Amino acid sequence: MNRGVMLSSLAVLTSGCATTSFAPPPVDVSRAMTVGVGLVDKCVVKPRTNDGTREVDSIFISETVTGAQYLIDNFVHNYRCTANAAADGRQVTDIPAFLSLVGTSAAVAFGAGSDTAIAGGVANGIFANAGKYWAAQKKAEILNQSLDALLCIKTEAVGISAVTLAAISETQNKGAKALMRVGADDPGAGVTVSAEKQYFDLVSASLMAVERITAQRLSVAGSPFDAESVIKQIQDVGKERDAAEAPGSPAEQQARAETQQVQQLNSRTTSSLTLAGTPTSEITTAFLKLNTLQPRLQQCVLRAKI
Repeated sequence: MNRGVMLSSLAVLTSGCATTSFAPPPVDVSRAMTVGVGLVDKCVVKPRTNDGTREVDSIFISETVTGAQYLIDNFVHNYRCTANAAADGRQVTDIPAFLSLVGTSAAVAFGAGSDTAIAGGVANGIFANAGKYWAAQKKAEILNQSLDALLCIKTEAVGISAVTLAAISETQNKGAKALMRVGADDPGAGVTVSAEKQYFDLVSASLMAVERITAQRLSVAGSPFDAESVIKQIQDVGKERDAAEAPGSPAEQQARAETQQVQQLNSRTTSSLTLAGTPTSEITTAFLKLNTLQPRLQQCVLRAKI
């Protein structure tokens, strides 16, 4: 009987990966994903498809504004599903511990022998200590804080016009190729990374930073970060952001210079996404938001630590 109690206890404890895993949720970074409902799992992340059915029609993530938005959604979907599963994870240890204690007490009260009392006590001890080890409640808390950081990134990342940034990037790419062919000495000759690529890299780097913070915190679940120092970091980054976005700031001056540069390139290249009809103020705003995106995203990343 004791062996049966031990085996059943271990079987329950090893069920539910969100409860027993100390790793961050795995996220597909190559294909766009969506959330569905499975027969067993409440939340299933699966490939988003063009026709909604066949996986062969998966939408692959490109280094564009749209690709960055897909990548953000992938992280949000996975972390939300895992956080919900982790929140339910306490029942894997708490409910069996409660039932074993109540059941044993009732059995002994009705005349069961000492073996029953010992077996029930062992099972209760296994579940109680396993609950402390797996720290399901703490994991759920960490994952929810990481999800909060990801949603913050999603909010901050939507402030740039995808159409304008795509047009700027096409002009930059075509202008850079033209300059490479003729070897011209031009202010635009330094263009090597398009605005869209910069945007994608900033967003993806922030998402990976949240993932690394989550991994670190899960590996030492129960050892919280120093909240006071993290809040101080957030405040300091906030000051940097405010300074960067202030009128007349270096970031604004850089945005104006980049606007002039890309307009010069646009006048000498043929672009399918022409900037000819795009107001100068809209182009400058896109550059300014791109130049000040890093501190805003950094503030979001730090929220995963609290």
